Amino acid sequence: METYVAMSAILLGAAESATSELRDRLRYIVVQLGEGKLILAPAGRRALFVLKTTNEADSEELAKTAESFTDQIEKSI
Repeated sequence: METYVAMSAILLGAAESATSELRDRLRYIVVQLGEGKLILAPAGRRALFVLKTTNEADSEELAKTAESFTDQIEKSI
């Protein structure tokens, strides 16, 4: 589990750095897997939100829902 968390944080950090170079804000990342997908979203400076779902799930809808959770996480830490 520790490796999974660390790699998710590295992936998110790299995407945030790339997005910053483009002078934009990262909303979320979708990693397409063979049997599903991961949705990663920043949740403040010290947390991230990771969701594993099926390939059929609507990434945009899930990301919108995740944003409400990430806002709550950010406010609580």
